[in-house]
Formats: sequence, C-alpha cells, structure tokens
Amino acid sequence: MAIIPGFLLRRLYVRDSLRNTAAGCALDLCNVVDSATVTRLIELAIDGQVYGPERLVASLAGQPAVAATAITAGAPVTVPEGVNLTLVVPGVSLEPGSHRLRLRFATREVGELVFQVDDRLAEGDAPPAAGGPAPSATNAVQDKEKHMQTTAPIISGRAPRVAILGAGSTVFARQLMTDLLCTPGLESGTFALVDVDRERLDLAQRIAARLVEASGREWQVEASTERAEMLPGCDYVISLIEVAGLRNVAPDYEIPLKYGVDQCIGDTIGPGGIFKMLRTGPAWLDILVDVDRLCPRALVMTYTNPMSALTLLALRAARSQVVGLCHSVQGTSRQLAGYLDVPYEELTYRCAGINHMAWFVELAHQGEDLYPRLRQAALVPEIYDCDPVRFE
Repeated sequence: MAIIPGFLLRRLYVRDSLRNTAAGCALDLCNVVDSATVTRLIELAIDGQVYGPERLVASLAGQPAVAATAITAGAPVTVPEGVNLTLVVPGVSLEPGSHRLRLRFATREVGELVFQVDDRLAEGDAPPAAGGPAPSATNAVQDKEKHMQTTAPIISGRAPRVAILGAGSTVFARQLMTDLLCTPGLESGTFALVDVDRERLDLAQRIAARLVEASGREWQVEASTERAEMLPGCDYVISLIEVAGLRNVAPDYEIPLKYGVDQCIGDTIGPGGIFKMLRTGPAWLDILVDVDRLCPRALVMTYTNPMSALTLLALRAARSQVVGLCHSVQGTSRQLAGYLDVPYEELTYRCAGINHMAWFVELAHQGEDLYPRLRQAALVPEIYDCDPVRFE
C-alpha cells in the first residue's frame, strides 16, 4: 500500500457531498492532484458497515454509471484532474447526522490507497421521491456547487490568490514570493499581504511590487493590516507570524538558561518552545477560524514555530487542510552534498521525522550508501566544526 499522508488523501473527498438519492446514498470525490487511473474500487465503509464493489456504482463526468465490479486493471477508469467521481450505494438510505466514511481503492500510478473522513448528512435530506432522477455526473457537479464547504484546492486554470500572514517577516516573505514568481505556470496571480505592523507591511508591499516588476509576470499585490479583508477568495494561506514580536525571543532562551536549561534554539521544544506555543496557539486558532469562514477551500501552510505543535493543533481544532513546512530538509541535504563532495542534483535521500528533529534515513549517490563516507567526513575537524550538533 502506498504511503501517502492522510491529509492529502482526505482532500479527494468533497466535503458535505454525502446525501441520499433516489438510487441510494451517494458521495463525491474530486481528483485534486493529477490525472489518475483507478484500477479497482475495493470497498466503502460507512459507520463500520462495509460495502464491497458488488454493492457500489460509480459515475464519472461525461460517462454512464457503471458497476464497481466492472472497474479492473484491464478496464480501468481514468479520472482527470478536477473531475468529480460519484459513488452510490444502491438501496441504502442514511439517517441525518454525522457519519464516518472509509474508502479503499487502487490506482495504476501508486497502488492501493485508503483514507477516512467524517461528514454530516443534513436534517431533512431524505431520498427523492420514487421515479426521481438517478445520480449522474451532472448532478455531482451541481451538488458540489451547492455544498460550499469543500476542502478541494484551487480550480485548475484560475490564477491563484496567495495570502501571506506575517508578511512583515520580509526575508521569508521575499524568498517565498520570489520562488512563486519563478515557478513555471504561475504567470499571474495575487499576493494578499497581511501584517499587524503597518510600517513593516508597507515595506513588504514595496518589495513585492519590485519583485513582480522584475519578474515580468502579471501578479497583483494587495495589503492590509486586517486579514478579514485579504482572506476571501484565497487558494493558499501561508503563515509567517511571530506573536508578540522579537522582544520575546531572547527571554525564551535566557530564562531557561538561568536555571540550567541550555536550548539549541528555544522555539520548538523545551521551555522556550512551550512558552512560544502558549502565546502563539490562541492567535493561530483565530487565524484558522477566519480561514474556515472566509476561504474554506484554501490550503494552509505554516512556517511558524513551534511548527509541529501548531500543525497538530490545527489538525485537531480546525477543518482547514494544514501543512507544516520547514526549510531544514533542503538546506541540510545541500550541506551533506557539500561535505561529501557529491553533486547535489545526483544526491538521493529520504528524510523522516518532525520539525527540527528529522533524520536522513537514506542517503545515496548512484546507488552507493553514503553514510560510511559521512561518518568518515565527520572525523575531519574542518567539516565537523561546521555542524557539530547535527553530527552528534
């Protein structure tokens, strides 16, 4: 079974699409990643009740509905990006309220996949009268428009709107905007900049305008100290916030040091990380409430520390799809290539762990395990002194 993060797979499900129809209960999936080839619908479980392929019917836009048993490796179904796939359990009607759904299926590209979501059937959502229209791909699209609370990402072909919260962190914001403006396919879009510090926000706005001008691309720049003005319509929300400003950074390190706790950084774990979490968490939850309300389809990305704790908080307390990011993986991989005198583009690796505590579980060059060479390199003082904490 392919190992793909659950939050990515759950984005395939169209939120609030669970409904009763004349033919049976139905739900919608929307391919939000890339064109995929479904080779088998293995099972759909609803509240623990398992329905095999012999109990399922599938319909794709522009194609007639088919029994799930007809979908095989020899007769697969190709699901283009952005297209709905509707699944129906004939003869089954659900009661209003919350329901837990679990879907297992297989694709030609990545093998067997499984994900679980919770959805709610609204009061009064009874089956249509007998003789009503059977579910179709057209109905699926109409239902998707009807149910606005969906976690599907941006619509393919539409210029993205990207909110950057804490844009006054100008170095980070500048690099992110530069990356986006250098990305093939992102010829146009909108940067929606937000910061509580008007002076720093004005600087970030001027930097953004200069970057757009230098890129020659058709991006717009908007800015406000009120995120409620910037969030509507956003496809992506990037958090760079620093709650209470830099004046707290030194005490987070110095106070624990006074009592014998010498932290490497102090913004991720330990006393410093705990206090940073306590002052950042409430502001972060306020942001997520606004995202759920104003741009529920947006993908939220956070660079704010303690990143892992804040991401966990978001996954437990908000409906938004949230990804925690850190530059340490790509930065460290480049350092390792330099220590080993290996061309970076030829380095292959696999990294696992959490923010500021990750491990390169595989490190290779043209099939050769590089860890023996890395251990030898660590014995060279000029190399060891560059990165003693990581080497230890």
